Amino acid sequence: SRYRLAIARGPARLEVAGGPGTGFVCHRSKAAGDERSWAVLTRQGQLPDETVEVPMGKIVGHMPVRLVHDFDSAEAALGAFLRNPGGTTLGPEWVTGAEADGTRLAVN
Repeated sequence: SRYRLAIARGPARLEVAGGPGTGFVCHRSKAAGDERSWAVLTRQGQLPDETVEVPMGKIVGHMPVRLVHDFDSAEAALGAFLRNPGGTTLGPEWVTGAEADGTRLAVN
């Protein structure tokens, strides 16, 4: 399964890629035009240092396991985004910086 979802609310944007069989990777930004504002959803706790193939539309990416989520987690991320797309405090599960930039799924 190869799924990509991008939702924009004003300047804010949520991008989700993946599928039910592989899991989902979620990125969000309160100001999508600002490359430094992107964050990636991470899983907390001890996880193996492995990568998983995640379909991203026409391509497949290799993502760290800690960035790959089940449907319920992706759905919760979507709900939180729709409730507060420009939120400035996202919580510790959202990581910004090099990891968010390097794993972003956007394809122009």
